[in-house]
Amino acid sequence: MPFVSVFVEQEEIDKIVDLAIAHLGPDVVRVNYEVGVDTSDEPCIRFRIVLTDEASEPDRWKETTRRITSQLSEELHPFSRWGFTPYYYLRSESEQATLCSPEWS
Repeated sequence: MPFVSVFVEQEEIDKIVDLAIAHLGPDVVRVNYEVGVDTSDEPCIRFRIVLTDEASEPDRWKETTRRITSQLSEELHPFSRWGFTPYYYLRSESEQATLCSPEWS
């Protein structure tokens, strides 16, 4: 597969991501993201998603995370065309409160 270099403005990235996040619904408390490179030096976008404690219950976790990551992947299809790989990291509100990771706040 040939390598294609694409220059994308941060403003364009923010616009697409913000629209996708707005559609995630009440199970999501907040989403932080960053554009960078992965361990293979390939372009990527990392999402840190904080879910409500209710959405993080064991009986809902699998369905909630599947729905959210699928929805983001579908709405963020321009990123795959531009060569970005999405990575999704999810945790509950309680977990974030305990860990207090600034990059998740």
